[in-house]
Amino acid sequence: MAARRACACACCRRWWSFWKNAARARRLYLSDPDYWKRLFALELDALADWSRTAGRPLITTEGWAIVDYKDWPGLDWDWVKELNAWAVGRVIASGC
Repeated sequence: MAARRACACACCRRWWSFWKNAARARRLYLSDPDYWKRLFALELDALADWSRTAGRPLITTEGWAIVDYKDWPGLDWDWVKELNAWAVGRVIASGC
């Protein structure tokens, strides 16, 4: 991904910050997927516990993995899809 910061305005600074983080996200996740899944499992299990206690279904409108990832050229979605499929399976197995 060869992106360059266009200028120093607030809009470009936010875009540039997101781009740098998005560019690193895949590599960071793939460096130790089991570690990230263990952390994510803690959060999903807490949500499932709340769902059971509240008597409410556990749903999302965004997806079960990372949601702050833009559909821009050059960003790979394979790791997002894999993590999402894993999370959906875990939530379904919880029965919520």
